[in-house]
Amino acid sequence: MDLTSKYIEMCVKAEELQSEWKPAVGDYVFWDSKVEGPTVALVYNVDEKPAPVLLRAITLKDRIYHIVGMDDIRFIPREDQLQEMIPDGLAWKHVLFDEWIRKQEGNWLTGDVKEFESFEQLWLAFVMWMKYRKVWDNEQKEWKVFEDYRIIESDVKGE
Repeated sequence: MDLTSKYIEMCVKAEELQSEWKPAVGDYVFWDSKVEGPTVALVYNVDEKPAPVLLRAITLKDRIYHIVGMDDIRFIPREDQLQEMIPDGLAWKHVLFDEWIRKQEGNWLTGDVKEFESFEQLWLAFVMWMKYRKVWDNEQKEWKVFEDYRIIESDVKGE
C-alpha cells in the first residue's frame, strides 16, 4: 500500500473521489490532526447513526484509537478499490488500463512511467482520467482537466 506523501496528496486533491467515497471498515484515511499532526489511519468501525457519520480509526504511526468525523479525514484508496471504480469487467478493465498506460510518457514495458512511483498512483491517475478526464500535474501538484494537455489521437472524435 502506497502511503507516500505524494500519493496522499494526489488522493486528497482528487475531490471527485472524496465526494463519492462511502466509508467502510479497512479503508485508509489521511487525517490532519491538530494534536498529532498529519497522520494515516485505518478505519475499523463505521457508525452511520446518528448522523453525521463517525468513523473509528487507529493511527498507523502511533496506534492510537480515535473517533473522527467525515469532514476531518480524506480517503486513501487501495489499488483494489481503485480498480473497482472502473465499472467494466475484469478483462476489459485491464485492456483499457493497458491502452492508457502505453500512451503515458516513459517506458511502459519496464513499468517506468514518468511521474508515477507505484501502482496505486498509476491506478489513481487512470481512474481520474477515465471518470473525469483529469490528469495529474506533477509540477503544480493538482488534477487538471484534459484540455490543458496534449491531445491523444485515439481520444479525438471523428478522426
